[in-house]
Amino acid sequence: MDENADTRFLIGLALVCGLVTLVLLWEGLFGESGMRHHQMLRRDLAELVHRWKQEELKHHQLQAEERALSQQPAYVEWIIRQELGWVRPHEMVLMLEAPSVPSRK
Repeated sequence: MDENADTRFLIGLALVCGLVTLVLLWEGLFGESGMRHHQMLRRDLAELVHRWKQEELKHHQLQAEERALSQQPAYVEWIIRQELGWVRPHEMVLMLEAPSVPSRK
């Protein structure tokens, strides 16, 4: 009877160890700090790094434009002419219209 009790104890211990192993694996893969969560965080980080680089590029472009606006009067004039449509006195402005397409009836 002693051997039978030892065998049942070992089987019970093996089952408990197996169950604990399964729970730990499940938590490691799908738990709150598991592998899936880690992969999601890595994707989020990659997206944030990409957005950071885009914003950094915009920042450098704005810095260059700020320098040009503060140091180059010709650039300031060009911007005024392009964005506001200003012209100097005695300049002639030609307004070209696209040809109209006759409607078909």
